[in-house]
Amino acid sequence: MSNDGKKTKRRYYLWIVLAVLPLIVAGLYGTLVNLHLYFRYDEDYFQDSYNQKYQAPGPVALAVEKAIQTGDSALFQELSGMRRSFKIEANPDVVFTVLLDVDDRGYFHYLYLDMSNYRRSTYYIKQVGERWVV
Repeated sequence: MSNDGKKTKRRYYLWIVLAVLPLIVAGLYGTLVNLHLYFRYDEDYFQDSYNQKYQAPGPVALAVEKAIQTGDSALFQELSGMRRSFKIEANPDVVFTVLLDVDDRGYFHYLYLDMSNYRRSTYYIKQVGERWVV
């Protein structure tokens, strides 16, 4: 095989690798995201008692308001269902106002308003397993 034939063959393989590389990277990314989700949530927060308590987005949204007003980090961690803990500051001026949107990925966007300075905050609630989390 001539030198030109070898170069053409190498270029052909290079183009195949370059064409397949984005698919490989996307597959690795998807795998890492799914692994992260597997370890993200604490199974203790997905027992039947929590599943019944937070079986709809509305009770979660109201509990978020209470957690923010009182600064209850344990309640906020319960609402999130995550392994890591949260440190939130108490702000009794925050009130739950309205459901803004439900997007195509299943997230409920709830708006909270700080009545002292009219600062808005949005919290997102979605279904994970049989319960809803913030």
